[in-house]
Amino acid sequence: MSRTARALLPLAVFFFALGCRSGPMVAPSPPGLTRGLDPSTNIIVGRVLAVDPVLALVIVDLTTRTPALPVGAELLARTETLQPTARLRASGYRRGRTLGTTLVDGHPSVGEEVVFPTR
Repeated sequence: MSRTARALLPLAVFFFALGCRSGPMVAPSPPGLTRGLDPSTNIIVGRVLAVDPVLALVIVDLTTRTPALPVGAELLARTETLQPTARLRASGYRRGRTLGTTLVDGHPSVGEEVVFPTR
């Protein structure tokens, strides 16, 4: 065996043994913080596509999993930090993945998330 091969053999064995390690490589959580967050009950409807504050009209780009929403359903527009910015009411206008809503209260912005609160 050449000197290079002899020198690299322990290194190869080390990486092989490291790769064969079983179990997750996750650091243990600190004591007292074992309870996780509860999942949200809100249903994500889509994102604000356009806002017309004069006509109180907000167009929403729906997700592919949006359930059938009844006319008059209350929706919330919220920022990425989950702060509500507007209340919306679903109208009967739905074409493909586009939903027309009426602005009830607030000031939504284009790109904000729209959810159907279930609580």
